[in-house]
Amino acid sequence: MKAKILEVCVGKPRDMIVNGQTERSGIHKSPITGSVALGLAKLAGDGQANLKYHGGREKAVYVYSADYYPDWQRVLGKDPLEPSQFGQNLTVDGFPDEAVHIGDRFASGLR
Repeated sequence: MKAKILEVCVGKPRDMIVNGQTERSGIHKSPITGSVALGLAKLAGDGQANLKYHGGREKAVYVYSADYYPDWQRVLGKDPLEPSQFGQNLTVDGFPDEAVHIGDRFASGLR
């Protein structure tokens, strides 16, 4: 399988209003350029607010395929979608969900 990383995004948790309540969330990410260190729990410069479901050794990086963006654009009525629309760290192309399994390992080369 040949996939391409389209975007790398990181962000720190911040407060946001959800249904009239203040919630802390790490969903807001911004694109970065250049290389970024991947530690055991997260990408450098990134943060998660809810460590029960995000971050840590087995949830350090959230990857989402841009292959699904056209469907979401129709559903959300939004074109274009924002960088890291779903809070992902890596937006990839050619990397469908059905091709990825728990325990898979991937490598990325610099170009």
